[in-house]
Amino acid sequence: MNEVRIPDKLSHLNEIRINYWFAEEGDRVEVDDSLVELSTDDGPYLLLAEKTGIIEEIIHQSQDVVCAGDVVAYIAGEAERGGNSMLRENDNEE
Repeated sequence: MNEVRIPDKLSHLNEIRINYWFAEEGDRVEVDDSLVELSTDDGPYLLLAEKTGIIEEIIHQSQDVVCAGDVVAYIAGEAERGGNSMLRENDNEE
């Protein structure tokens, strides 16, 4: 399982708040998809997905205050979820 962390490069900020999640638990995300918008002392910061997979768990919700290095969510790869999690349209067609 892949951790989604607040980047260490934001450690100089006094406050980092989760403003908005673009995805929910169970959603499939691709590399570079927008995951969460953070509100910081320096203005908004967009956190992107570094891995492709399914959002298994969101640890911190909107309006939570977090610190650099905090895990805010977990993304599971398809192998960790027991195979291909995408719906195949042809499976039920005859």
